[in-house]
Amino acid sequence: SVRQLLEASQVVLCTNTGAADRALSCLPPEHAFDLVVIDEAAQALEASCWVALLRGRRAVLAGDHQQLPPVVKSEEAGRRGFGVTLFERLLRGPHGAGLGVMLTTQYRMHAAVCAWASDELYGGRLVA
Repeated sequence: SVRQLLEASQVVLCTNTGAADRALSCLPPEHAFDLVVIDEAAQALEASCWVALLRGRRAVLAGDHQQLPPVVKSEEAGRRGFGVTLFERLLRGPHGAGLGVMLTTQYRMHAAVCAWASDELYGGRLVA
């Protein structure tokens, strides 16, 4: 059954909103995944993150709040704070310095482009 497959799996992949899919609803309410990893958390609306986060005991949010922000089409929603992600809110919070870790080496950009981004956005800490 789907429930047996999910309970026996070491890794289950889904999107944030996919964590609310009825396929996962076959798990008992007390079932929690050991770890929830949210990739591109700096672009994910906070409400969508909570759908996945509520299914786990621990979490890792991965992303870069210096890059693309979340897409918020409503000006009213933007004024009410929906343009700030959970990732960014946690980093800006009182414990933010102890929560975040910057990965300083990147492998996809040309060195000249990386140097510009490093100087403009990351205080010279990013290297190619």
